[in-house]
Amino acid sequence: MVCFEVFLNERRLCLAGVGEHGLLSAFLSWHSLAPAERAPYQEGQGPHLGLIVNGGGGSRAGESLHWVEDVAIGVGNEVKIRIIEAETPDEPRRMTVREQREAARDTRRRLYEELKREFESDDAAA
Repeated sequence: MVCFEVFLNERRLCLAGVGEHGLLSAFLSWHSLAPAERAPYQEGQGPHLGLIVNGGGGSRAGESLHWVEDVAIGVGNEVKIRIIEAETPDEPRRMTVREQREAARDTRRRLYEELKREFESDDAAA
């Protein structure tokens, strides 16, 4: 299968792969917000460089797979991604199953409906 072998400063971070069909991504990002654009919780935060490697589908349909999650990197670091054929990728560090996300959304929806009924009845009584 096609895999991404990801290195940071010559240290191997992962060998990511999803099988014959699916999605495999490596994101290298930089962002910086002007002080006036920052939310209160972002005060004192400067520019951010990050690396993410994830994927989904393939033989693990319904799962989001995460090998590298927002590793902080800096100016002068070297990121290398080799695209190789490999039999077995590394196990992801974390997996998110779609059904769990849908169940969590259903739970939040039930809670919303309960709170809505509670507060609408309070408004009517006032």
